[in-house]
Amino acid sequence: MSTQIVDLDEDGVDELVTDEIDGRGTGVLERTFRIYRSTPSGVDQIWQGESYSRRAADEVHLTEKLGLLHFDHSGAGRPARMVHAIIENGRSATSTWEVLNGQLRRTTGSDSR
Repeated sequence: MSTQIVDLDEDGVDELVTDEIDGRGTGVLERTFRIYRSTPSGVDQIWQGESYSRRAADEVHLTEKLGLLHFDHSGAGRPARMVHAIIENGRSATSTWEVLNGQLRRTTGSDSR
């Protein structure tokens, strides 16, 4: 597992971003990004998205997905945001997220070839 600390909504309270292994075995590796926020009652998971996926049925047949996260501070009239991208077979899909009322909300999404 890898971790990163970010203040997604710039409220002075950091969120914890993890890249966790969810499954592995012969020819398989699955990882998931998760974001956790500290609350008065404990720690809550507020988001999750694909980080990495590799499945190899054999040496010839392989599928692989790569997930990326990017965090932007607020500025120029724009709130702080997070971009999640998935790359698979030369195609990419992105989604943009902002913290609204303490929740991560998807604000845009796109798909390209």
